[in-house]
Amino acid sequence: MTSCFKLTMASALIAATFCAPAYADSDMKPWSETFGSNQNESVASVIALENGGFAVAATTENGNGGTDAWIFTLDANGGMIWDETIGGKKDDTPSSLIQMPDGGFAMAGTTESKGNGGSDGWVVRLNKKGEVLWETTLGKEHTDEAIDLVAAPDGGLTVVGMTDALEPGNNAPWIARLDAKGALMAIIALKRKEDVRVTGLARSSDGLILSGWTKATKDHNDAAWAFKIDQNGKVIWESTLAQPGTHERLYAVTMGTDGNPILAGKAQADDDTAGSLIMKLDNATGKPVWSERFFTKGKQLEIADVKIDSNGNILAIGRVGDLAKKDNDIWIAGFDEKGKFAWQVSHGEEGHDEGASIALSKENQVIAGGWTGSLGQGGNDAWVATLLPKEK
Repeated sequence: MTSCFKLTMASALIAATFCAPAYADSDMKPWSETFGSNQNESVASVIALENGGFAVAATTENGNGGTDAWIFTLDANGGMIWDETIGGKKDDTPSSLIQMPDGGFAMAGTTESKGNGGSDGWVVRLNKKGEVLWETTLGKEHTDEAIDLVAAPDGGLTVVGMTDALEPGNNAPWIARLDAKGALMAIIALKRKEDVRVTGLARSSDGLILSGWTKATKDHNDAAWAFKIDQNGKVIWESTLAQPGTHERLYAVTMGTDGNPILAGKAQADDDTAGSLIMKLDNATGKPVWSERFFTKGKQLEIADVKIDSNGNILAIGRVGDLAKKDNDIWIAGFDEKGKFAWQVSHGEEGHDEGASIALSKENQVIAGGWTGSLGQGGNDAWVATLLPKEK
């Protein structure tokens, strides 16, 4: 771990609180840290823990070969408590991390080191000390990946992923149910007429909601897409939300305080004007309640993750960059309960810096994760930071 990023990034986050009236001074001090080696590391998922600390799932090249999953926990001030590197000789990468009711963790990702060939969906269960309890792979000889997961009421897991096994070159989503010991209970392949990409999973009061996009066809550009099934895998609704003259993709989904899903991603017009996209769908029908697009002239904006605070306000993290350049900065923004822009802060230097995941503690402290190519030990380094807590 290195703290060379701390003063630069922390000052930016403190500045953000003055630009964002929803955040105020408190006894909690914001901090930022980079974690890594002279290889490449990047954060895939951050979560806030009940004890006031945080857990992180990252990808590292400083492991067993290729890329590996790197899971670690931090105390409230960003100090590392324990870390565990998981993987084999080939590329193994995490995509999502959750805390389980027993205090342990479950990770979804993709492995080339294990399984049935090609890449397989990969699920790992750890105890609260970071020790691996079990791991399982999902897939056959084709390209498969696990993208997101949620805890199931029976102590097991529900996992969403992608496969090209049904029709090579045309990806299809799948949903799997694992029991508490990692055994496969059921798997449902969701073959669609159009090529779709799944990016996120959320549990509603009466089912599961997937976010993603349908790839461009002769009839429409990339279109925001969402899908809902009930607890038995029956389709409740499916929404393809194409906008004429605009390419739109959803990268994240979470549940709002009113029980309706909030989804976020990016929007890009045919004239190369680009911005972020946030929408609320009706949980019962899948129809849009509202949708908002936030554009900054000459900039591209993209939301990678989104969370909701106790007041219904929306917190987003992603990247912002000049359309004429290839580098990006970390971008964190706040929106009101109807998706209207409220505040933003960005940070980055000459390298590529990008936000990937955001979480909110029970004290309303924001934890953000991503990676930086500007500072750290070399290559890309995993980056984690906190913002001041939200006023109640």
